[in-house]
Amino acid sequence: MKHEIVRVKHELQRRTVTVVRVERLTPHMQRIVLGGDSLEGFASPAADDHVKLFVPTASGVEGRDYTPRFVDSAARTLTLDFALHDAGPATAWARRAAAGQTIEIAGPRGSSLVPPTSTGGCWWAMKRRCRPSAVASKRFRRARPS
Repeated sequence: MKHEIVRVKHELQRRTVTVVRVERLTPHMQRIVLGGDSLEGFASPAADDHVKLFVPTASGVEGRDYTPRFVDSAARTLTLDFALHDAGPATAWARRAAAGQTIEIAGPRGSSLVPPTSTGGCWWAMKRRCRPSAVASKRFRRARPS
């Protein structure tokens, strides 16, 4: 059986979202749930999708890419996991994040859909494209049939 990666384009939108919840998973990992009406129509169907998070810095705003951990369309929430490093604007923002704060995101621009029943080639291709993303790997495994 031949499995192909299907590429899907999404309309790129910049959205203002609100921090709903912050949860420290480990001393170096933090989960932040973002939400709001601006997430209506938000789609992240592929395990290795990414959104751009626009984090404030002393000199303005910088964009950082993050792979969504969970998307709940009905609740209009988006969950992102942050590795907390010693430096960087995204880490600084994540450490200060609190419920009620707002931030802007954009994306995903497009998705590469790997069939959940794929083995071999498609799984290898996804891992190769997104080698450092543990989140993408977890999303892909969760989507696969048991």
